[in-house]
Amino acid sequence: MVIDDEVATIGTTNIVVRSFNLNFEINALVYDEAIAIECRKLFELDQEGNFEMTPELYEQRGKWTKVREAVSRLISPIL
Repeated sequence: MVIDDEVATIGTTNIVVRSFNLNFEINALVYDEAIAIECRKLFELDQEGNFEMTPELYEQRGKWTKVREAVSRLISPIL
């Protein structure tokens, strides 16, 4: 996360109860404008080529994708 191109936070923290209770999460707060700007630029670069997942695209998933998703849901509590 980058705030006003002045502060950046970099780390593994997921803002969900499961992560706070079960996982060891860590983030660094960086108060450096140059690093914050670089983080923002990297994020914007990562956004290139992305697309919006619409309900129509979601419904067009293949059979094997749906099977993998179902299996992943079953084993997610032990991951």
